[in-house]
Amino acid sequence: MKRRRPLRIVLIVLASLFALYLIPSLYIGCRINQIILQSYHSYGENNSSPETISDTHYSYLNCHLPEETARAKSESLHHTFPLTFFWPGGSKSVYWYTYKKVNPNGVSNTSKGGVIVTHQWKDGKWVITDVLAPEVPLCQYLFDAFFPY
Repeated sequence: MKRRRPLRIVLIVLASLFALYLIPSLYIGCRINQIILQSYHSYGENNSSPETISDTHYSYLNCHLPEETARAKSESLHHTFPLTFFWPGGSKSVYWYTYKKVNPNGVSNTSKGGVIVTHQWKDGKWVITDVLAPEVPLCQYLFDAFFPY
């Protein structure tokens, strides 16, 4: 019975460390998710979080244009919850989206992609410093970055 006590303590410490990592990751992911939806609904304009994200990066998170929406019969945006990895002083979030629109003739157009959002801790706040939406599929972009030729 005495042998299990150190194992239990180690498991409790590991679970606590995991929770301490998971809570900020979820918080940052929720903030990014909120900003993505705001950017989509405002067509990348009317930045409601200028202290967190620049207007340029805010517009990058938008995946549709007002003139296309006016001509579309219907449209929809689906995106995954941002998966966030952080370390002291910075973090990165990754999410994938699918944007679908149907024109009045019934022809549908779908665009898919992945986005990498970079954050840094500046002046006591998390600030988005970069938004990258590569032209190639995100998995291929990451693979090429880690395993060049």
